[in-house]
Amino acid sequence: MIIRIVRTSNVSRRLMIFGLTILMALASTALWGTAHAGADAPPPEFYVPPAGFEDSAPGTVLRSRATPVALFGLPVPVGVTAWQLLYRTTDEQGAPSTTVTTVLAPPEGTSTHRLLSYQVFEDATAPQCAPSRNLSTNPALDGVTAISAGLALVQSALYRGWTVSIPDHGGPLSEFGATVEPGRAVLDGIRAARDFAPLGLPESVPVGAAGYSGGALATGWATEEHATYAPEINLVGAAMGGTPVDLAESPYNLDGSAQAGTGLFIVSGLRNTYPDLKARLDPYLTPLGRTTLDAMATACSTSNQLTNIARQYDTLFTEPFASVWGKPEIRTVLDRARLGTTATDVPRLLYHSVNDEAVPVTDLDSYVRAECERSARLTVRREELGLHLTTAVSGLALSMDWLDTVSSEPAPERPYCDISTVPSFVGADPAATVQSVDETVRSLLGLPRK
Repeated sequence: MIIRIVRTSNVSRRLMIFGLTILMALASTALWGTAHAGADAPPPEFYVPPAGFEDSAPGTVLRSRATPVALFGLPVPVGVTAWQLLYRTTDEQGAPSTTVTTVLAPPEGTSTHRLLSYQVFEDATAPQCAPSRNLSTNPALDGVTAISAGLALVQSALYRGWTVSIPDHGGPLSEFGATVEPGRAVLDGIRAARDFAPLGLPESVPVGAAGYSGGALATGWATEEHATYAPEINLVGAAMGGTPVDLAESPYNLDGSAQAGTGLFIVSGLRNTYPDLKARLDPYLTPLGRTTLDAMATACSTSNQLTNIARQYDTLFTEPFASVWGKPEIRTVLDRARLGTTATDVPRLLYHSVNDEAVPVTDLDSYVRAECERSARLTVRREELGLHLTTAVSGLALSMDWLDTVSSEPAPERPYCDISTVPSFVGADPAATVQSVDETVRSLLGLPRK
């Protein structure tokens, strides 16, 4: 049975969200002015595939380079050895394509021969916002906030001996809301990392996948593509937090809020990815609406947040936004971006706040019910005190511990749905949270394992 929790009031919830958003904005202000840097520039030479790449197998490494890794875009190298790999993958239409993953090796002598693919919540359609462009010591872009936010989980994984792959899952065009393409990019990034000799991973390496919000969506598509596209990958589990199983629903909840930029970017991102949606949506845009959505398509997440705080969507459309977004000819396109179209038997951890203001828990409830009815293997954890942004942090220890478990003790082969709700993920297991923080700091500082 799905447990439902009464939500906090809209007023108190919006006040909390506003405060969190402002804090994030202040932390990123120094980077705001460079949001458009390189938006229209040609890709760096490393990203240009060699002639004839189409004939190589998916996951083939086409080019590699050693790279520094930074924290929040500042010139303070994180203490890891890292490379970037340009590899062959397959796009939304089934054509050969390429993208890049950044792979990080645990300290020498500590590898446990496990591989984690971590999907960043990039939330952008501009190529300069991709993870590989923002993990260096001089990104000069506002995309580093979302990229660096996931480094806590990455550092904890490295400390535990995992090798980590961080793919540009949006592909060369940073397509947001695409379906099979990000899933294939994740799986081919795993193949590329597995076969990259300096990492020393075995062919049957246990693989975990993880992501939050938009990163969880890419992770989910990877689980759905796994059986048909890359069945040889030993994918032992996927941890997905704050999962927007139905992307089209979030804008309704964020209209006029402190996170209005996130909801509006979903509109912009889907419009940018699906030409038929653009053709159907644009006749309803005002001049301000067209200018706003076009600008968002060339910026990274922080700029889109800062320039659209409390934005009222009705000012951008010739009819009320809810009316336009709900039109049947538009919904038929939006429904393509909904998770759950393909069954998967990959074990999954879904963690979510019952008070998530950006991704309603009711969407997750519907998804869980449908997945359980078709014999999925699901562990579902909810917390009452979190919001969308805070659960991204409070769920880190939970997801890392779960991945550790399924990589060493395989999940049962039989279908199961283990569902529970706690007041707080941190309060439910404070020792795990303390351990996760300690691991992150020790890994970041290059201190030896205890």
